[in-house]
Amino acid sequence: MKQEEINKLLEKFFAGETTESEESQLKSWLQTEDVPAELEAVKSYFQAMHELKEEKPDDAFEETLMERLTKEEPDRKSRFRIYSLTSVAATIAVFLAVWMGINLFRPTEVYGTIKDPKIAFAETKRILQEVSAKMNEGLEPAEKTVKTVEKNVKKAGEAKKINEVLQKVGYIIKVERINDLLKPLKKENTKNGKS
Repeated sequence: MKQEEINKLLEKFFAGETTESEESQLKSWLQTEDVPAELEAVKSYFQAMHELKEEKPDDAFEETLMERLTKEEPDRKSRFRIYSLTSVAATIAVFLAVWMGINLFRPTEVYGTIKDPKIAFAETKRILQEVSAKMNEGLEPAEKTVKTVEKNVKKAGEAKKINEVLQKVGYIIKVERINDLLKPLKKENTKNGKS
């Protein structure tokens, strides 16, 4: 057989389109001929398939299978025993959970309590001072920011005043221009005897 024919047969085989005679041709070629390295995996596949066909399960296999398939379910008495044992175990588990839960949620002494009022007051005072110090540390950057904002607001207010003054100066400049424009008219009017 030529390599092209073998490749076509292999494609048909793996697509499931070969006949029995074509499969036997492939098997015989793979067993007798020198197989190229690229088809070694296919050769080992066919050999494994051939070995599997030769192996047959023994007679004990069928008997064991039939016994397991026909095995009856446990009778009602054994089921009843199993259910009653599991219900007793569940009841015990519930009682234990309730008992442990009651003991867990009823502590005998609260952790960290101080019975002497003077010591409790001193400890509370110390803790509050620590909290105050930490809060003051956190407020320092905020105070700096507020001061900076206040300065900028004052500057903006000053800029607004300067802007108002500049607007007034602008009005004065306009009035002076108008006055400059009117001067020649005044001279003409004074020459003509009109004032």
